Amino acid sequence: MDADGDGKVTTEEFVAFAEGQELGPVELTPENFDAKTKQFKAAFVKFMAPWCGHCQNMAKSFHDLAKKIHSENPGTVLIGTVNCDQQREFCEMFQVEGLPTLLLMKDPEVFEDATPVLFQGDRNFEGMLSFLEQEGVLPK
Repeated sequence: MDADGDGKVTTEEFVAFAEGQELGPVELTPENFDAKTKQFKAAFVKFMAPWCGHCQNMAKSFHDLAKKIHSENPGTVLIGTVNCDQQREFCEMFQVEGLPTLLLMKDPEVFEDATPVLFQGDRNFEGMLSFLEQEGVLPK
C-alpha cells in the first residue's frame, strides 16, 4: 500500500490499493450474516464445502459474478458463501440438503425471515447473472 516507501499511506495510495482489491464473494457466518447483508437489497448465497467437486467446478464463475456485481452494481446484491463444513447448523437452518445449494434472499427486513428462492439453473456466470436479472434484483 505504501507506494513510495515513506512509511506512511496517503489517501491516494489507499484509494489505489482499494481499487485494486478483488470484490469476490463474502464469507458469511451466523455471527456476521445480518451485519453483512443488511446494507443490500438481496443476497445470493452459495452453501458449499471445500471438498465438494461441484462447488469447486463453479467457484470461478461464482467469483466472477461477485466481482461484476459488487463493482458494477454496489449495494444491490451481496454475493456470499457459507462453508457448511464449518457452519453445519447454519446450513441446516436454511434446509440445505445437497451441495452446492444457491439461495436468493430478496428484500427482507431480516434475511432469516425471508423465503429464499432456490437457484436451479446452469451454474455458470451467464446462468446465474440471468437468474438475478429475471428475479428483479439486478437491472437487465
